[in-house]
Amino acid sequence: MTDEPLIYSKELVTGPASPAVVSDISDLALDEDRQPWLRSLDERTLANLAIALTTFICRPSFGARSKHEIELELFAELRAHRPDWTTLGGIAEDLAISRSKARSLVLEHHSRQVGEQGRGARRAILREAIAAWPTQQIEQDHDRLRIVIDDPFVRDLLKNFAYGNGILLDQSFASEIQTFSWDSYARLLTALYSEGTTITDSDFMTLTADLRRQITTAAARNTAAQVELDAKLEELEKLAQKARKSKGERRRDLTIQLLKDYGPTLTSLALSTAGAG
Repeated sequence: MTDEPLIYSKELVTGPASPAVVSDISDLALDEDRQPWLRSLDERTLANLAIALTTFICRPSFGARSKHEIELELFAELRAHRPDWTTLGGIAEDLAISRSKARSLVLEHHSRQVGEQGRGARRAILREAIAAWPTQQIEQDHDRLRIVIDDPFVRDLLKNFAYGNGILLDQSFASEIQTFSWDSYARLLTALYSEGTTITDSDFMTLTADLRRQITTAAARNTAAQVELDAKLEELEKLAQKARKSKGERRRDLTIQLLKDYGPTLTSLALSTAGAG
């Protein structure tokens, strides 16, 4: 078993940068104030959006789709390209609609996603949401974190999964606010990437690949912050290698420890990046 990097190495974030891709979209006369749902999208992405939407409208035949179907399809296409749509308020602001309308769109969008993807879709959606927590705007109080979960669909998934796995949720008076210890965060992610008490080799490699992608993305945005955290990131890599070579309960315990240390570290990296921006 080789010791290739699982979640972090300096080469992953300090290697030669790819040439920047510059798109000239001046001919499109895109006004990001008037079309905020399209801001920062390059010409290729805009073209693909147009192709996808017109194909949906014109097939099986033009006029066969209802207004509601077209709205939901357009929302799904836009959401796939808007990682900044993390709150109902952000969606409502960009689309000039009410929060209740944004909530309805999000709920129906997720319900259709789950229905199309079949078994395991709910866990995949929840896994993606929880994994992104350390890079979002959160508050840390000693060994705890507080985060706003604005998406009602994700909130329901979280409560059902956490209660089913015996993980404590500390709820505020506002249902959107959840408070976790980093230990609870670690146990939640571990449960999402495993079946029962077993973490297979495949599960562990999927988990570390997701962690690596987050670290690489955050570090690439702020090299100075990444340098400051090099020692801690290297410690996490050593712990990940140790967990990979372990089995059974030992691997599970080491994975929980890895995630318990990983959460605050990635948060520090992400917050430093936000401050630098």
